[in-house]
Amino acid sequence: MIADGRLPAHRVGHQYVLDAAAVDRFSREQRMRGRPLNSANAWALLAVLAGLPEERALSDRPMRSRKRVRSLLNEGAEAVVTALLRSQPRAALHPWRVLPSDADGLLEEPRLIKTGLSANAKGIDVRYQPRRDGVDAYVSRSDLRSLERQLRPIENSADTNLLLRVPEGADWILGEPIAPLSVIGADLLAHGDARVARAGRHAVERLVR
Repeated sequence: MIADGRLPAHRVGHQYVLDAAAVDRFSREQRMRGRPLNSANAWALLAVLAGLPEERALSDRPMRSRKRVRSLLNEGAEAVVTALLRSQPRAALHPWRVLPSDADGLLEEPRLIKTGLSANAKGIDVRYQPRRDGVDAYVSRSDLRSLERQLRPIENSADTNLLLRVPEGADWILGEPIAPLSVIGADLLAHGDARVARAGRHAVERLVR
């Protein structure tokens, strides 16, 4: 669950440290009924919330998936947030530790589509602090390997300052200059800091309403 990005944790030595509030949230989410959204449907839902016309956002989804996404939107904000929290992972996560100077430079890296706090979005009411929050971004698989050779990161460090996400089930996010607010909010929903998680939830809820 940690490897899939469903349960936030930090590695300290050979052990994982988990936030008690995040574990409690996760346990309550797992008791909810219904089949989790697959990654492609979760991305389609986020595309609609980002303002893409439904015809485009849902064009490659089977009829059953289209109905489910529309049903969630009609059910309201709580149903959408719950579905996003319980969806299958939308990206493969690569938590790295790199030199602070390299992390600073990545904020202007065109191959990265910034998300989370590092997107510094107006709709997220938590101030981004680069040295505290690090860099959170989407990247293609080929660019991930290129950056790995360039930066020589420490993987799964206890002091991660770079989180790279390789999307699964959607490529449209890689064509954006920065992640839209729907994606940013969804990426923050399971954040270990409850204040940040609330900011992500509020952003998604505003978009649904």
